[in-house]
Amino acid sequence: TTNSSATLFGAVMVMDDWLTEGPEATSKMVGRAQGIYVSSSQEDFHLLMATTFVFESGKYNGSTLAMIGKNAAL
Repeated sequence: TTNSSATLFGAVMVMDDWLTEGPEATSKMVGRAQGIYVSSSQEDFHLLMATTFVFESGKYNGSTLAMIGKNAAL
């Protein structure tokens, strides 16, 4: 099961995070990063990520950028 797996195999996490102009805590929010990531390997800690960047202000207001891929977290 997921709880007994060293890699958390099968765990599903959901994100809805701020997308900002820069890394500073005071940086202006320009949109959201929304999606899911799944622990997808029984042997290593790898994530399958599906994310959509939703721009709500600034130069790219109204645009989206979608990506899917593997993230070898460790």
